[in-house]
Amino acid sequence: DVGIWMVVKNGVNIFVLVSNVEELISLSAIGVKPGAKVFVLADIDLTGKEFNGLQFDNTNWANRRLFDGQGHTISNWTYEGGAADMGFIRQWVGEVRNFRLENCHLKTAGRSAIVAAKIYGDISDVDVANCSIDDSYWACGAIAGLYNAGDITNCTVTNTTVKSNGGTGGIVGVINEEDGLRAVRNCSVTNSTINNTGIYGEVYSGGGIVGMFNTSGPFEITDCTVSNNTLKGGHIYEICPEDENLTIE
Repeated sequence: DVGIWMVVKNGVNIFVLVSNVEELISLSAIGVKPGAKVFVLADIDLTGKEFNGLQFDNTNWANRRLFDGQGHTISNWTYEGGAADMGFIRQWVGEVRNFRLENCHLKTAGRSAIVAAKIYGDISDVDVANCSIDDSYWACGAIAGLYNAGDITNCTVTNTTVKSNGGTGGIVGVINEEDGLRAVRNCSVTNSTINNTGIYGEVYSGGGIVGMFNTSGPFEITDCTVSNNTLKGGHIYEICPEDENLTIE
């Protein structure tokens, strides 16, 4: 009754097929159920539409979910509501993969990202192009804001501006919480602006790949590139701040 085709398999997995902008907005309103697997079937244009990101249908952090864009482009999203934990994907446990966000512009208030704001899980094969996010607090990135667990692989950020008051990163704002090896692999940030400014800019660092580490666990940055970027504000690094638990290859 919400215009989304849902298939329940063996009473466990819920498959959600999204083929147009109305279905995406409906899914945002009802939330993504535990164990759901969301697949996008077509490019989606959000011009003039009110969309508030995808997240759980309740506050339970259990049960992994999947969002698979299947190579499609989601474009022309404008969000000016100023909420925290905001992104195309908001709070999430599970995997996010295989799509492009283009010409998307957000104003947010902490722990936010253009792609995935506050996530436990892996992100792979996601591209961000010609976008911007202006966050009034901290932990802000193009791909992930507050990144709590998982790896980020094969993601690109191009011609995009990321601005916040600390913990500002081209790929990830803040690596947070979980111990155990995690990594950013084969990612790039090109022709973009990283602006680590405001009241926390001198305390919370920023970087072209990762803005800040808030975990004692080991971390790897492997085969990542930064080129033709503009770095602004205080305490900002071309790739990331130095950390004794960090390996760069």
